[in-house]
Amino acid sequence: MTPLPPLMRPTGTERLVLPSGRAVAVAKCTPSFRECSGRRRPLGPTYDSKPLLAFEGEAAFAEIVVLASFLSAGWGGAWIDGFHRAAWRGMPAPETRAEIPTLIAARLERIGAADPRARCWDVVVWRGEEILFCEAKRATRDKIRDSQLRWLDSALVNGVAMSQFLIAEWSAHAGA
Repeated sequence: MTPLPPLMRPTGTERLVLPSGRAVAVAKCTPSFRECSGRRRPLGPTYDSKPLLAFEGEAAFAEIVVLASFLSAGWGGAWIDGFHRAAWRGMPAPETRAEIPTLIAARLERIGAADPRARCWDVVVWRGEEILFCEAKRATRDKIRDSQLRWLDSALVNGVAMSQFLIAEWSAHAGA
């Protein structure tokens, strides 16, 4: 696998039990980001409860900051916004919609078709045919949902390796 960006390098693992009953250890990194203290641009009620982080002088969701780490290291990628059925390369806006390469989109569709209750992980990144699924979870506040466990289960059945999954358990600190 292509080396991961420094911020996304695993520091441990998280044990998960999948719906199939299989227990797996998923690589986990623990990045720390700066909280955003500025005003939030209204994005609509479904986004307004998401915490904002400071990123390149702007406010951004954790998924976007995680994605940007990969993009700056030469990966392609997108935040898969399952709630809105959209893929983004930046904060949600018409100009930040992401194009997913046909080969990657076909893999995502195949994994999702195996279990209609499965939901893709937050960030999907790729380099050529190599693909990595990353789930951004806020430390002590979020946990992997059943639909995401189903996605992992389905992906493994469809030939995706455990090494292609990463949990980014992020924390936020006050900015200077």
